[in-house]
Amino acid sequence: DGNTCSTQEETLQRWKEHYENALTCPEATPSPDLDALATDAISDSKTCVDVPMLEEVCSAIKKLQNGHAAGPDRITPELLQCAIEPTSAALHQLFVWVWTTGKEGIIISLYKGKGSHTECSSFRPITLLSVPGKVFSHVLLALLQPLLTKHRHPEQSDFAAGRSTMDAIFALCLLSEIHREFNCPLIAAYVELKAAFDSIDRNALWKALRGIGIPDTLLRLIQDLHNGSGGNHKSERFYTRSGVRQGCVLAPALFCRAMDWILKRITANIGITISQTLFSDLDYADDVILLGLDANNLKDVLKSFQRNAATLGLQVSWAKTKIQSIGANAVIQGIQVNGQTV
Repeated sequence: DGNTCSTQEETLQRWKEHYENALTCPEATPSPDLDALATDAISDSKTCVDVPMLEEVCSAIKKLQNGHAAGPDRITPELLQCAIEPTSAALHQLFVWVWTTGKEGIIISLYKGKGSHTECSSFRPITLLSVPGKVFSHVLLALLQPLLTKHRHPEQSDFAAGRSTMDAIFALCLLSEIHREFNCPLIAAYVELKAAFDSIDRNALWKALRGIGIPDTLLRLIQDLHNGSGGNHKSERFYTRSGVRQGCVLAPALFCRAMDWILKRITANIGITISQTLFSDLDYADDVILLGLDANNLKDVLKSFQRNAATLGLQVSWAKTKIQSIGANAVIQGIQVNGQTV
């Protein structure tokens, strides 16, 4: 209501309301194509769905990074690693029994360095999850990784071994050099998504995962980690209904699967061609560069991206999306996309 909170109770209630709204987004635009993909999918028979072995649990514990804060259970990575054999055995029994807890996290708010200290939007949420829960997520990720990698969008550099932002930057510089050398136009759009990781529609994400053959056993475990997941900012408990889990090691891989589906849906006859290969984007998680030969071509790419992103609950921030001419004929004016000026 515009008034500054005067008591601790009012402050905690305001934070609770802020994160409930921020982490619960409207449902995505229905997609018949996504529904058909999930319905017709065949479960991948090569993906292991058996309960994890003791060695897999031990390996997952070793992957934990020391120095990280504990979750609600006060268990740190160092505590699990200092006696790894009995810890692995205990967690292995728990994983075999399967999960009924470990969904909650504590949200702390870090100031972004700009904006008013009295506005919740000036702070970035960081979620502290259960460390044993992270071990389970590592085990689950190891089972999912081969299938996710198999269906990875070729231009996606995030969560891909041996690839980084440097690869996308190099590719963009090379494209610019080639188009300038041959006096060809090239326009890039640097797309900004609104609260990308927090706004993914979970039901649509489950369909995208089922569409590449993720076995139902593993999919149910992923859903169980998200369904009923909540946060606690030293306030009353509240629940999140959209987005991937804040702070979870599965989050980047799951988000990239959603982006893979979106980017592969961009119409096949738009973009640019290099050595008979047609492509329209360079990506690193939610950082997306869309490419076109001219303003009309790029407009078609942006429209296709926006339309497909909406089916996963993602929205383009047109105010923060920028375009740049990086080929020949460097002058370009703003373009109109569905009534929005870029």
